[in-house]
Amino acid sequence: MNREFTASPARLIQEIINKLQEVDKSNFTIGHYMFYLKEMGYSNRDIANDIGHSQELVRVLIQTFEAFPTEESRIYADKKHYYYRIAATTDNPHYWMEQAIDNGWSTREFQKAVQKNPIPDEYREIERILYRVSTILNQRDELSNNLFRGLSNILNLCALENTDVSETAIQEKEN
Repeated sequence: MNREFTASPARLIQEIINKLQEVDKSNFTIGHYMFYLKEMGYSNRDIANDIGHSQELVRVLIQTFEAFPTEESRIYADKKHYYYRIAATTDNPHYWMEQAIDNGWSTREFQKAVQKNPIPDEYREIERILYRVSTILNQRDELSNNLFRGLSNILNLCALENTDVSETAIQEKEN
């Protein structure tokens, strides 16, 4: 037996857990960087060639980042990055993460459950728009303040008048 480690087994296990958590966090960071490269005009193929990995890995890491773009959106602390990757392929990633937790699914069981529910293109577009809106709002400049005020007005009018958001948006645009 290798006596290189003087730490207790419990300490080594904790170190392994810590390192695996770092890997999970790194996967989100890498997805974030890849997302920005895409925003700069790089293709998945360009990124994959430059980093020496597959286009599929690039696509999956970007997709996962887009579904869970902030630390606050990654509220399922006990779940590994792979669960997030699976959830990111659905129309409602947070709902599916809740399902995985509530049902105690392994990643294999989780994958089987979500395969029955592919993401429609319109949901992907909504996710992109929401990410861009949150990015602008986080800049905290004049543009973000204007966007915030506009969205607040629309939502307040909907709440007060109990109307459809699209009707209120049209009324705002006309004014």
